[in-house]
Amino acid sequence: MSKLKNNSCFFLWNNEASLPVLAFKYLGDAARLGDKITVTGNYTAGTATVWAASATFALLKVYKWTMSGGVFNPVPTVVTLVDPTTTAAGSASVGPLPNGDFYWKAGGTGLRKFAADGNLLGSVPGTVVASGSNALRYLGTIGGNELVVLYQFGAGNENARIIQVPVGNIAGASLYELTPTLGSNTNLNGTGDIAFRINNDGSATIFVLNTNNGFGAYSTLRPVPVELTSFAASVVGKEVVLNWTTATESNSKEYQIERSSGNGWQTIASVEAAGTSTEFRNYSFTDRNAATGKLNYRLKMVDFDGTFEYSNVVNVEFGVPGSFSVSQNYPNPFNPTTRIDYQLPADANVTIELYDITGQKVASLISQEMSAGYHSFDLDAVKYRLSTGMYVYRMVAIDKSNGSAFMESRKLMILK
Repeated sequence: MSKLKNNSCFFLWNNEASLPVLAFKYLGDAARLGDKITVTGNYTAGTATVWAASATFALLKVYKWTMSGGVFNPVPTVVTLVDPTTTAAGSASVGPLPNGDFYWKAGGTGLRKFAADGNLLGSVPGTVVASGSNALRYLGTIGGNELVVLYQFGAGNENARIIQVPVGNIAGASLYELTPTLGSNTNLNGTGDIAFRINNDGSATIFVLNTNNGFGAYSTLRPVPVELTSFAASVVGKEVVLNWTTATESNSKEYQIERSSGNGWQTIASVEAAGTSTEFRNYSFTDRNAATGKLNYRLKMVDFDGTFEYSNVVNVEFGVPGSFSVSQNYPNPFNPTTRIDYQLPADANVTIELYDITGQKVASLISQEMSAGYHSFDLDAVKYRLSTGMYVYRMVAIDKSNGSAFMESRKLMILK
């Protein structure tokens, strides 16, 4: 994606040989937009967001264009920066974080971090990032530090500077890595720009464009992060649904889902990771075998080289159902397996038996004492030597606390 600054028009190119296609045109307030735009999300998936900052000297604003139905909304979200230390700035750029906060830098000002609503969160000391830079990108978070890369111009610079900012301590920022200088020619008509790519070995390639000193590509000496931006668990009916999102991934093989009810961790499934990506990725897993009670979940994030790290722990309270019931088997008709779900509001003696259409009992599926909660039984027609036809399954549950009885029958069909 690129932008024609004079007309505030944003164009798309599918490849170098294609003709540009107008994505949207901005005809809003009097702000002249800076030419250092940042795109997050995925255009193909319809989740892209275009970020741009005002280049009008006394107008401190950030603009966000989002997609809906596969197209960009031409009306942006406008964020006014609330910064008592800066009343005016020229061309600026934005480094968005996954939670909506962002780093902001303009020529002649220090590097600042703002909340999503525009309130100032803090400033990086000028001894770490000089005022002579105004192109930046957010790389991700690793080891409790947010990494930001900036292009610096001026004598002795003409290079890229990666800094690490401790989360919650912006004033404690320090140098992470520095690229060699591109040259010493004076910038006459621009200040350059910067981009990056995450590599398979965990490093990043930093691309530096300088108006009068050429173009450079540099590989970092240390890895950049695989960032897990969110991880949550929720109860949906009788299942627990896990959702997580990553902003960047490098050499990432899989996510192993681990569950604990207080007696150690158990790996219950794995989900294939994206490998290497600089786009937001959404993942989901449904735990259909959750037991009643408090459940803890975590992700073991495994790389191709065998290294791994754990996510934070999330937990849910998986409650006891309010009544006895047995569900219709699914799928139905089936061949050769189907699942029967049932629920118990109290500890009970449970039997589930299978009858043919004449009323003859053909199998005893369950006959045991069971605890309160959600349960299921997988019926295999081959195991029980069942032929094609209609059958009836009946559940009887005797409540152990008061002796009351529950009984319900349902039909199922086998088609071979």
